[in-house]
Amino acid sequence: MLQGNKKLVKDIKAVMLDLESMIDNVKGKTSKEIASQHTNLMDKLSILKGQLIISESDLVAKEQLAVKMTNEYVHSYPWKIAFIAVLFGFFIGYFM
Repeated sequence: MLQGNKKLVKDIKAVMLDLESMIDNVKGKTSKEIASQHTNLMDKLSILKGQLIISESDLVAKEQLAVKMTNEYVHSYPWKIAFIAVLFGFFIGYFM
């Protein structure tokens, strides 16, 4: 999904540039031209919203998978995790 995120960032930047150019070009335009630019920008924003929703659901799915895998590992190796936690606590205490 890394490429999808790069595409999403690219699309966000493109919409921001379009918005900036729309604001700059409003001077001296007729209401029809402004309405046309507004419609184009709203279409791009709706596409962008859809991509954000998809990216968010992918991120949530990956997070849930990571939590599940961590939970299974901790239940499979509890003494190993306890030893690592004690070691970590010792080093933190030693350096403070």
